[in-house]
Order: sequence, then C-alpha cells, then structure tokens
Amino acid sequence: YPPEKFMGSGKLLDARGKDAIDVDLLEGVDIQPGDIVFIVTGCDSKFGTSEYFESYPIFTEAFAQALVEKRVKIVGIDSPSPDNKPFTVHKILLSNEIFIIEMLTNLDQLLESVRASQQQQRLANRERESRFLADHKQQQALLAKAKKEEERRRRENQPLIQVTEQNQAEIERLQQ
Repeated sequence: YPPEKFMGSGKLLDARGKDAIDVDLLEGVDIQPGDIVFIVTGCDSKFGTSEYFESYPIFTEAFAQALVEKRVKIVGIDSPSPDNKPFTVHKILLSNEIFIIEMLTNLDQLLESVRASQQQQRLANRERESRFLADHKQQQALLAKAKKEEERRRRENQPLIQVTEQNQAEIERLQQ
C-alpha cells in the first residue's frame, strides 16, 4: 500500500460507557472520505487484566457498514477488537480495505486535549466578537455624533465643518 493510505484527517469519537458501538455515534460528526476514525472506549485502562479481553464494546455491523459508506481509510480503537467471533465486522471493514488498529492507548487524553483546544478556540472567537461589537458600537456613536452636529449646524444655518483627517482615520479603522 502507498504511504497515503496511512495518512488522513483524524476524527475522534467518544464511545465511553457504551456496550455496543452503533451508527448513533456518527450523528453530527462530519466524516469525509479518506478520514481516519479513532474510537475512545476507555478499555485501555483495563489493560493487563482479564477483563480487558473479556468485556469490551463491539461495533455493530451497521456501524461497520456506515464506515464503509463514508469511505474511511482506517479505524482505530482502544480495545482488543472491534468485534468477536466470527469476526463479521473485521470482514466488512477489511474486505473494503479499511484497516483496523486495535489496542490503542491514551485516546482519552487525546480526546481531552482536543476538547480543551476547542474550548480555547470558542473563547478566542467570543473575544473577537466582543471586540468587534465594541468597535461597532464606538463607530455607531461617532456617526450619531456627526449626524447630530450636522443637524445642529443646519439649524443654525452654518456651513458644515469637514471631517478632520484624524476623525476620518478613526472612522475607517472602526469600519474594518
């Protein structure tokens, strides 16, 4: 396989607490052809115990088929397997050249890191929006002041004063 088969955008899905991984996990997730999907189950915390190999969530056939339809390249999971004997999910994925990576570890830390990054991005966006709104309000106040001055001068039948270069520069800065 070419190296490109092992590269792509990653999607991280949180399946912690689920007994089965079904298509509902894909709701609201923008998965594109060629994406690599990682599924966090939390099972890696059981590694080294018999429970790790005895009790883990499995993919439904519908979930595997949905991954095929979305044309993902690879699916990775932090459990020993996406299914059990007779390994129908393995057959569905592998027959469609979707590679399976099993027994991953620390995906929960990656998930928390992604969420923290998203939270920082939301805060930065809110801050930019607040600055924009403040600048917009200041711009509106300057325009209102100029209109009031224009009306006052008209009432007094006085010639309008040209906007100074400093005022014009301030107005242009706020309009950006």
